[in-house]
Amino acid sequence: MGFNLVSSIKYWDTVGSSNVNHIQEVFSSLSINEEWNQTMICLIPKIQCPSSIKNFRPISLCTTIYKIVSKILVKRLKPIISSAISFNQGAFNPGRKPTDNVVIAQDLVFRFQKKRGQMGWMLIKLNLEKTYDKINWKFLLDALQFFGMPLDSLKLIHSCLSTVKHQILINGELSGNICPSHGIHQGDPLSPYLFIIAMEMLTKCIDLEVSKGKWKAPLVKGIKISHLLYVDDVLLFVKTDRNSVLAVKRALETFLEISGLSVNESKSSIWFSPNTREDEKVFAARILPYKHSPKPGNYLDKVEAWKAPMLSKASRVTLIKSISVATANYYMQSLPFPISICKEIDKIHRNFLWGSNSERKKLHLVNWDVICRNKRSGRLGIPKSHERNLAFLTSLYWRTLAEKESVWEKVCTARMNLSSGKNSILGEMFSKRKFIDATPFGAAPNLNDIRVWKFDPRGVFSVQSAYKAIMSSKHRSSVTNFGWIWKLSCHLRQKFFIWLCYRDALPHNTNLVRRGININAYCPRCGSLLKSIEHIFKSCPISIKFWDLARIHVTSCLHFAVMRVVEFSHLVIADNIASIRDSNGNWVMGFSKFLGGGTILYAELWAIVYGLDLAYSAGGSKIVVESDSLSAIALIIDLNTPVSHHLFPIISRCRSFLRVFEEINFSHKVREVNFCADALAKYGVKLVRDRGVGVASALDCND
Repeated sequence: MGFNLVSSIKYWDTVGSSNVNHIQEVFSSLSINEEWNQTMICLIPKIQCPSSIKNFRPISLCTTIYKIVSKILVKRLKPIISSAISFNQGAFNPGRKPTDNVVIAQDLVFRFQKKRGQMGWMLIKLNLEKTYDKINWKFLLDALQFFGMPLDSLKLIHSCLSTVKHQILINGELSGNICPSHGIHQGDPLSPYLFIIAMEMLTKCIDLEVSKGKWKAPLVKGIKISHLLYVDDVLLFVKTDRNSVLAVKRALETFLEISGLSVNESKSSIWFSPNTREDEKVFAARILPYKHSPKPGNYLDKVEAWKAPMLSKASRVTLIKSISVATANYYMQSLPFPISICKEIDKIHRNFLWGSNSERKKLHLVNWDVICRNKRSGRLGIPKSHERNLAFLTSLYWRTLAEKESVWEKVCTARMNLSSGKNSILGEMFSKRKFIDATPFGAAPNLNDIRVWKFDPRGVFSVQSAYKAIMSSKHRSSVTNFGWIWKLSCHLRQKFFIWLCYRDALPHNTNLVRRGININAYCPRCGSLLKSIEHIFKSCPISIKFWDLARIHVTSCLHFAVMRVVEFSHLVIADNIASIRDSNGNWVMGFSKFLGGGTILYAELWAIVYGLDLAYSAGGSKIVVESDSLSAIALIIDLNTPVSHHLFPIISRCRSFLRVFEEINFSHKVREVNFCADALAKYGVKLVRDRGVGVASALDCND
């Protein structure tokens, strides 16, 4: 009973059968033992110095058995939520994302701002107060019954609600039992889903007023959008005429009365479109007691408020990536940022990194484009704002292709003109030519066409891969790799210092002179000409004495003159080769074929396809395929390889031979044991010039 989930799993051999029996008893009796439904409430402060009970967030710590029962009920509740919950609710619903409602809300605000004429519009933001604590049990159960919850599950949920007993943890001691008569508790897996069902009743109240024509809602592609919900956050969209304002009041009063909830008026607000008349604002403010709100502010001054001089440069990088970039990402997920704003964000990040501010300018030691490249290539990995925003917008476009006919998709395509693929931001990235170029024609004619993200090996879209593709298209891949620096076992400040050293970006005299600062370029310690960073750490007589006193042989430890260079390329000159032997190991035939550009895996799979095709033409029936590519063999054998994999058509072509031959086996062999195939590979390189197909019948490949 007192075991937490980790302990229960660890000692499942001991307590498992007992727990299973208890849980089965709960579902057979349709009631839960009161001892299993005892919760300890831990008060989490919302602010630095809480002075009132309102400043705490109560989190209920439930027993393990109760949580298991609760999660089983959630499994039963999810199908009801999927079918019953309207598009207005954006939380705890499979297939929907929080940004869906953000996109719709931003589109409506944009429309309201552009409205002209006599009739204004308003956006009402409601904050429901202590929602989990106040909600009425009877209302919850009636809502569940209305949406078709089975009677057995309904009885068990009622038992879970009515048998709960709370004890509050105060200064390390538990209070006496508290038996609530309403409310659901934080920490219960079932609570969020019950609340979503409850909020759907608000949708029913609003839809009733809209259907009567009393509540005039904005229309987007034939769809009336009267409100949006995200758990207990409520946005209402309505005209400012008297009938609509009164309809809002009726719908809210009806819902609040039956649910037991209340609105926090101090945290709720109304925003009016610019064309709203003053008398309409006055009437709305009198009927709906919420404060008038101006336009939302921005967050761009947050970084400047941080104290850069108090932090090392390495710490500033961490702060930028974890706080500022994350904040920008929230807005970038659904809004196209003007390039001027993106440049301003980058400027703020740049100045904060090097310690500049409005009063004092500091030297920027490394080019910003270099800093923004990924850490694998030895850069700092701070994302560039415009490219990051473009990656997020690409995500929206990709989703519109998969979620046709949804309200979110209709609003998004109408607002951003994504459906035609001609949007100035995204059209080029998703042109028909690029989709066609990514398609291996004739590889698997029996498969239906699907959209595959060409910049990911699995064919699955991700914002990160989109950002990487955008950055790769704008910048050449560097042949110098400093990624090993970030893997060193030392403090981040030391890694950052080493990185600056290897880039020769320390502010020594020679670098300062190069940047136009009027000082001499001589070493302040020995007076000789300071040509490079090597002099500071290695050649300077003072440095030599230091290393001698430290008993460190400098030539074996410091190699500033020699850069670690790693050459890499995304594409290789691909040719595929195959040799066919008989059961005695004698060579029968073989080929080398030039494929052009492609990955090694691409070439290996096509080699298997052409080899099997050649074996079939030669009348083979029992085949053993040996390849030195373990990845290629694994992809063919693994039936769970996703259809979205960018090489799936070729993989499917390989598998199609399973039905052709009497027997076929795939196995991995290292290159060294297959001399003949290795010889053909070398021969295939010669075919690059004429791009022909060579059949190596003349090669002596017998052992």
